[in-house]
Amino acid sequence: MYELIRLLWDILVRLALQFWCLVVALSHAISEAICESVDLVTRGLAQYFGELVAAALTALIGVVIALVLAITLVVALRSAPQAESSA
Repeated sequence: MYELIRLLWDILVRLALQFWCLVVALSHAISEAICESVDLVTRGLAQYFGELVAAALTALIGVVIALVLAITLVVALRSAPQAESSA
């Protein structure tokens, strides 16, 4: 019985590690895509508005993205079930 529990535990740990590797790979791919998109937008804006305005607009886009991510995190944390403390 102990061997079966140990085998199941090993399988669970390996699955968790593979899932974590998948999450890291996906987040890396998403961040690469965002960086390439922002770079493309910056170059496009620089053609029409000049370097200084393009840098300011890119910074503004970054602030908006950061705000959206922060709001998403706050909403997710508030809607997550709270663990009850046993006293």
